[in-house]
Formats: sequence, structure tokens, C-alpha cells
Amino acid sequence: MKKLLIASLIASSVISSTTVFAATVDQSKNINTKVTFGATSTFDGTITPVTGLPAGTTADNTTIATVSVVNPGSSWLISNDPNDQDNISNAPDKGWVMKSLSDPSKKVKVRLSNDDRLDYQGNLGGRNWNRMPPTAIAKIVTNTGQNIAAGNDYDLTVTIARYLP
Repeated sequence: MKKLLIASLIASSVISSTTVFAATVDQSKNINTKVTFGATSTFDGTITPVTGLPAGTTADNTTIATVSVVNPGSSWLISNDPNDQDNISNAPDKGWVMKSLSDPSKKVKVRLSNDDRLDYQGNLGGRNWNRMPPTAIAKIVTNTGQNIAAGNDYDLTVTIARYLP
């Protein structure tokens, strides 16, 4: 009788613990990327936006995205958006305007942070550049405090290049 009572208590506690600690899944999604094996000499870059950026009042120098490169050689260059004709001749740390694709009246003033910059390369290939060390990750930040309208299609473009001394 004692064994039956102990067995029923154990079974009861197992059953109640599984219902108390039942888990659920929320916002499940598949994500993917291409993985390359084998040596390559192709120079390329990736812009990674910061997630969870709030709309509204945003402080100066808020990181909105990072830019990283692969196979840069001894160093690499980054410049501002070539599509912003009003600011194309500016140095990348002086800023440009990023616009919403669906509503061009929605604008965000951005610039390249000078963190990790090796130096400034003016009028190289007709552009102004920040020269970065090979392993650097460049930060795109807000250029002044500003009130940013909500939107999910702000178009961030930069130009990257290998630096050949």
C-alpha cells in the first residue's frame, strides 16, 4: 500500500509539473543566409541595420547600422550615399540624407562615425572616403538629434572600395 501511495504521489507531481511549466512558441520564423566554403578573393560588404530602433525623438550619434567587409586587403574605404546629389561631395562623416522609399518626405540625417577610422582620403577616384582597417566595422549614426517618422523602408546606401596604396 505504501508503494502504491508513493508511486501515485510521484506520478501526480510529474503530471502537475508538466502542466505548470508548459511552454509555447511565439513569432516563429525561418531565417537563412548563404555560407561559402573555400578561398575567395572577392571584395564585398554587408550593411546590418540595428533592430528595434524607435521612431520619434532620436539623439545625435545613435547607431542605426553597421557596415562590414570581407577580403579588404590592407584597408578599405567607405563613402556616403551616391544617390544623395546634395551631399555627394561631402566627406562621409559630414553626412547625407536617407529617405523612405514609399514616402520621400520621411528623411533621416545620417553620417559615418569616425570610430576606428585610419584617415580621410579626399577626392580619391572623384569621391571622399574614410579609410578603415581591414577588420573594422563601420558605424552609420544619426547626424544630429532629430524627430524620425516611423517607417520600415528607409533606404541606406553607402559606397565601399578596396584601398590600393
